Amino acid sequence: MKDTGRFLWRPDIRPRLNEWVADFALAGQKALESPEVASRMALFRAYYLGMAPYERARYFLGLSEMGWVNWTEEIRRLCGKEFLRRRMFPPRKYFRDVI
Repeated sequence: MKDTGRFLWRPDIRPRLNEWVADFALAGQKALESPEVASRMALFRAYYLGMAPYERARYFLGLSEMGWVNWTEEIRRLCGKEFLRRRMFPPRKYFRDVI
């Protein structure tokens, strides 16, 4: 092998932020896959993944403020269990204590 200079490429084995975001989306999809919570999945996609503003997402889904609170608490409970199961939270566990 010829000398390629002072730098040698090595694969990066640590996860990156874009991989965490993809896993976040997959974990949310898994947690909210049952037909009983399909409407919560719509909220998860619009607000948490799509980053729609609160008022716009609430208007889009036709939710009252109390309905919003109830749905988001349910999403946090269901998704939180999945994030913990996948060792995504706290993020330092996901990034193997390198943060």
